[in-house]
Amino acid sequence: MARPRRRRSARRAGARRALSVRRAAALGVVQGAAELAPISSSAHVALLAEELDARRRRTLEVAVHGGTALVLPWVVRDVRARLPRGILFHVAAATPPVLVGAVAAEAIERRAADHRAIAAGLLAGAAALAWTDMSSFRRHAPSSRQARDATAVDGLALGLAQAAALLPGVSRRGATLSVARARGFTREAAGDLSWVAGVPVMAAAAARGVVMSAHRGELGADLPPLATGAATAALTLVALSPARGAIERTPYAAWAAWRVAVAVAALGRGAGQTGTLRR
Repeated sequence: MARPRRRRSARRAGARRALSVRRAAALGVVQGAAELAPISSSAHVALLAEELDARRRRTLEVAVHGGTALVLPWVVRDVRARLPRGILFHVAAATPPVLVGAVAAEAIERRAADHRAIAAGLLAGAAALAWTDMSSFRRHAPSSRQARDATAVDGLALGLAQAAALLPGVSRRGATLSVARARGFTREAAGDLSWVAGVPVMAAAAARGVVMSAHRGELGADLPPLATGAATAALTLVALSPARGAIERTPYAAWAAWRVAVAVAALGRGAGQTGTLRR
């Protein structure tokens, strides 16, 4: 009886190491769809790719994020007319995440697939979004600041939010939206600033990921599925771009509820895996 069981375990282990074109395409669709909402696309991809070994999961995440980073400037091209003037805002917004990423990238990467870390980040982001929604209802004076009014101090605040979003599950989009709204920007302006602050950081992160994966020799073996995942992520984001306005108008509380549901699912799956290991 023990020998067939060992064979089944070996087959399951082989399946965990495999990355098919179909699987990469499906995860590319998830990445492209989740990129528009403040729900942490990284968390969704990591949870759905947990059957892959660490190397393949890491390179797949690099590929699908790279795909969306390539087309995102085109998707949000209308934001340029509402950008803050000057370069200081952009430098201030990009500096914190670049510095934190350079110093702590490996530590963050090690926790990227940890169910508890992902769930904690999802719940923290959900709390921030829900608080932002409630605060907007309670505020006596409506927010009136426009994107073009953003200063270097605002950029630094958004940059710190993006640095915090390097933690698994937090969501760069969600963190920057919450911070921008807290600083008195209108909902539309907060959305614009979130995209403006995020595009350079996402591009830099994707470029770094590609360079590091190439240096480790991780790209060659799975190049067809990785290319498929990147292309599918990009095409999905472009295809869904007409829905961007509706997604941005969705109450933050709705996205917070989604995040809580995914966090609960992540904790449940993590507990199930721990129980399997103990048995």
